[in-house]
Amino acid sequence: MWKIKLPDGQFLDTPDTLGLQFELNNQVFSTSSTASLPGSFSFPVDVPLTKRMTQLLKWPQRIDSAVRTRVIENVVAYAEGVPLFQGTLRVKQANKSSVKLELYASPVSALKTKKLTELDFEGSRTVAPTSWTDYMLDTANNPEDYDHAFFYVFNEGANLPFNVWDDIAENFVTTDSIISPFVRLKYLLDRMFELTGYQFSNDWQSDDLELGRLYVFNNVDVRVLAEADPHDPELPDSFELNKHLPPIISAEFLKKLMAQWGLGLFTNIFKQKIALIPLRDILKRAPKHDWTNYAVDDLVVDTDESFNAPGYYNYAQPNAIPPYAPPVEDATLVRTTLEVYDNLPMDPGHYYIETNSNYLEFRTGNFGDRLALCHRGVRVGEGEAYEAGMEGLFDFISGHFWNGPYSGWVDDDGYKWEQNDFPTALMFYRGLQDCIIGANRSTLNGNSVWLDGVGSPNTKAKLVTNGVEEGEATQSLNWFGEYGLYEKYHKQWSETLRNNVHGTQSFILPIGQVTEFSFEDKVRVGNMDFFIKRLRIKQLYNGQKMLVEASMVSVI
Repeated sequence: MWKIKLPDGQFLDTPDTLGLQFELNNQVFSTSSTASLPGSFSFPVDVPLTKRMTQLLKWPQRIDSAVRTRVIENVVAYAEGVPLFQGTLRVKQANKSSVKLELYASPVSALKTKKLTELDFEGSRTVAPTSWTDYMLDTANNPEDYDHAFFYVFNEGANLPFNVWDDIAENFVTTDSIISPFVRLKYLLDRMFELTGYQFSNDWQSDDLELGRLYVFNNVDVRVLAEADPHDPELPDSFELNKHLPPIISAEFLKKLMAQWGLGLFTNIFKQKIALIPLRDILKRAPKHDWTNYAVDDLVVDTDESFNAPGYYNYAQPNAIPPYAPPVEDATLVRTTLEVYDNLPMDPGHYYIETNSNYLEFRTGNFGDRLALCHRGVRVGEGEAYEAGMEGLFDFISGHFWNGPYSGWVDDDGYKWEQNDFPTALMFYRGLQDCIIGANRSTLNGNSVWLDGVGSPNTKAKLVTNGVEEGEATQSLNWFGEYGLYEKYHKQWSETLRNNVHGTQSFILPIGQVTEFSFEDKVRVGNMDFFIKRLRIKQLYNGQKMLVEASMVSVI
């Protein structure tokens, strides 16, 4: 039988015949709208309103209390004495004889109301008594020791660059420079998922030094105006990270991130855990459960092609790839330095070109048609600075002005306060290394694995910590290319969704099999492995068992 326990430890007076039905949804197959991030929920059920229930629910049938008592947090659903999950009880309707109840568990719903700027970042970062230049240099030299970092980004055509770097002294310059810390993405995700109350596992970035060097780009000046002179912004003794993030809703940011990197968000309501995992890694795993002997019917194949891709994988991009763009397998990768970029001896055919300072583009032969097709990066040092937005915008950074308090423009009234929208963007930071011809070490950030301006066209950026090389770059924010997002993160998953079997099948599972299941697990049925899209618990069956209906896609 089903039972519902309230936070004070008391159980509702539900009849033995109560027939709760639950639906558990795989976050991977969400729609593009964050307004409907799926969780797990029960279908509404009518329950007699006993005198004791009336008191426990605080007279839900009364007009003066209905709104106040409509939602009760932290209730637990029990199936045959086994705690199934903790969630929220909602009183949908009530009259003098019965109430209509439903249960739901949606930990990620907390992300729909908080902006990144409203998250708890554990207080201020103190700089004094250390000098600002020494502090900035230490974050650039030892980025793993900090949840933020400073590195130089040249903004061509804008009023001021920020975090200006002196490549002779190998240190930052704080005069005539906007000073902007960039927040480490890995730390941001930890703070974001604190909202859910679930244990969070970042299986995407946890063990990868290079992925741990992803930072959120938002160029907000850390300086404050001196009281005596509005023309003289000065550096404070401490600063808040909240100020240096785009004011975007956390759920929207997460959707863009998952869309860009082909990530799955897997919520386990039974164990109160959330994991962020590349979908390509899920496909490589061995099956964790075998439901062959629990099947009660054959797989019903679904031929509706609308199910062949999750919504966020097709997240709407302002600059979608045109239909006439050649597929990547029909093009040849060319890596160039800036000096020979426009003088390549290319035969007729399709090429895609990837450098650190120029966006990836398709060409048809030398000086042929050009078609920009990438997530842009931000160039360090000289040359064009361009945008690396997850939104695929192709504008110069300077076209967006500064997203912070000081535009850098000085007029009779002092520095202007300008708050402008800025696209959500990421940057890779590689560390201090030789990356500009004729200069000492500089801070290197960008979207590509390839260095431009140092060495041959095949020279890769290094990963450097405190002067020690710890490997070469292998991750790119470009879409195509050997190290691009499509090849490394999207290709296998995309092919699985479009080429494999989708269908529905029913099983009678022991309750233990249900509570041990997680959507990140593969399930074996017969001689095929499946990825579960949705699991519907239809009824309890003969004690300690459940009749469930699984919506699945086969995986290789």
